[in-house]
Amino acid sequence: MGEARRRKILGMPPREPPRVQQAVISDIADVAKLLALEKTYCDRCGAEFPLWPPELLNQHLHDDHEAMFWPQVAQEWHDYEKDTDLARRQNYLTQYHVQFVCLVLQHRCDLYQKLVAAGVIVAPAQG
Repeated sequence: MGEARRRKILGMPPREPPRVQQAVISDIADVAKLLALEKTYCDRCGAEFPLWPPELLNQHLHDDHEAMFWPQVAQEWHDYEKDTDLARRQNYLTQYHVQFVCLVLQHRCDLYQKLVAAGVIVAPAQG
C-alpha cells in the first residue's frame, strides 16, 4: 500500500512537501574572484583554463570543437560574437554566468563549501 493511501485510510493528514531552502549568492564578482583561482580542462583536448571567466573555455570549445554543439547553440554563440549591442551582450553574459555558477555548484560541493566559508554564499538555515 502506498504511503498516501495508508495515510488517507488511517485519517492522517497528507505529508507536507519539504520546504526548499535556497542559498543566496551575495555578489557574483566575489564568486568570480574565487572561481578564477580554480582550474578546469577541456574534455576534448585537455587544454587548461581558469574556471572563471567561463567564456574562455566556451570560446575554445566553439573555436576548436564546434561539432560538439547543437546547431542552435553554435548559432547563439555566433550571434553573440557578432552583436554590437552592448546591453544584449551583457545580458547574454550575465545569463551565461548565472547558469554556469549554478551548474558548477551542483557538481562541486568543495567549491560550494569554499564560497560559504568566504561568506560569498549565505547557506540556507538548517532546521
